Amino acid sequence: MVENGPERRKKDRLQNVLFHRSAGIKYTTNQGDRLRGRLCDLYALKLIISSTETRTFKKMTDTLVNQGDILYDYGKLFIKSRSTKSIECQSVLENIREIKKLWTLPSTPSNRWEDHTIIQSDIHSDYFHPNLFVLRSTSNLERYDLKSGRLLSTFKLYKDVKFTEITTDDDRNWLVLKSSKHVQKNPSQANKSDILMRYIIFDLLPLQYKYHITIKRSVFGASCRDVLIANGIIMVLRQKNVIECYSLMPFLEHAKEVETSKVDGFYPNVDVDELGPCLLSATSHQHYLAINEGQWGYIKKDRDNQCQLIDLKTGHCINQFKSTRYHIEPDQVFFLEDNSGRLVQFGNSCIKLFARKDNSFQEIFCYHSRKEPPDPNSSVKDEFSRSGRKIRRISTEFALETETISVKYDYEDELDILGLLIVVDQLSDQEERNQTLISCIQEARLYDGKTFELLRVIPINFTAVRPCTDINGFVQLCLDRDIMI
Repeated sequence: MVENGPERRKKDRLQNVLFHRSAGIKYTTNQGDRLRGRLCDLYALKLIISSTETRTFKKMTDTLVNQGDILYDYGKLFIKSRSTKSIECQSVLENIREIKKLWTLPSTPSNRWEDHTIIQSDIHSDYFHPNLFVLRSTSNLERYDLKSGRLLSTFKLYKDVKFTEITTDDDRNWLVLKSSKHVQKNPSQANKSDILMRYIIFDLLPLQYKYHITIKRSVFGASCRDVLIANGIIMVLRQKNVIECYSLMPFLEHAKEVETSKVDGFYPNVDVDELGPCLLSATSHQHYLAINEGQWGYIKKDRDNQCQLIDLKTGHCINQFKSTRYHIEPDQVFFLEDNSGRLVQFGNSCIKLFARKDNSFQEIFCYHSRKEPPDPNSSVKDEFSRSGRKIRRISTEFALETETISVKYDYEDELDILGLLIVVDQLSDQEERNQTLISCIQEARLYDGKTFELLRVIPINFTAVRPCTDINGFVQLCLDRDIMI
């Protein structure tokens, strides 16, 4: 049987990739990329996924139904059960036919699971196998073996202070923990606390205490709403949408020796008495800045419906991104996760990608769930008064949309695949208090992340029903190589 067309070319190219891989020779793609080793393996997997005739995505298990949240990370599903007060870990990589349960950890209200992260690296023997780091509400940091769930070590943080966020700094091999904001119940008391929040930084090589930073109200001012520490920068979020950036490194140079206690934990050893010179000050309607080192710029929201890309060196605006006019909520603009410096603008029913050409960003991909946007002047009527004057009156009558089409996206940076999930939401024909929201997940669309060629369309046709009062329900797409959740 002789095969013709694009499927023949895909199979032949896959065979060429496998031949070059076995021979240890670099393979040159159609885009001119020369691949070898692990990159060649990932490219072969991408060709297999894009084959529409010979291979299909298979449903691994029945739909998981749970009262709590379901999180995905590193090939594992973390299922929070409100009934059993526990966290159950299930693996989607152990068996291609079904999801396998690995272990269960308690998560009671008195010892709640606040946040987690997973680390695997070849730079230290402790992380040859994946490690799970868990923040507990009892001010403890616990390290587990991800596969077996065995407790490896426990660190007391500081007294009864609750730490709620955990992040990593790969450039400095840091594990950064952020506490919750301390709210004063009665500011008029004489013994009121000056501490706004705390940061504890661990050194990962090996895992040990390094810095304990206290954020004081008297230093950061009464207008301070929040403080973020990342990449050696202190980012202060103030009132009136002002964001200021300061350098963290001068304070760490004068850090005291590490002093710990089995009862109290890690005592503060970094004092921030004054902030020093301000490196950057910006006004943004969203309380964060998306900074990209490759483009040497950052994204801020100068209006509710408009974002700007600002040059870090000159402070000039490079590009403006306005929200689509028929969106209920304004669009969001971020740098794409593949470190290419490309930008993604997404809203409820539209997604756009931009790449830098010369001195500006140009649109390279666009997907609209609606073919034609509604006319913003459709509710305006022209009428004539008795005197013959032409007046414009805005009609108070409008049609409530009972069906909306939304788009969810995810980017698989290892395979350079852009995934879109098409969801249709409908209101049921019932009384207002008994109305339900019917969400139908129609299909998933996979695009090549470089050429944006449509690789394949995967029909799903899954329907979920929930009350309109359910504010926690949402639909999300997650791509992890050949796994789609």
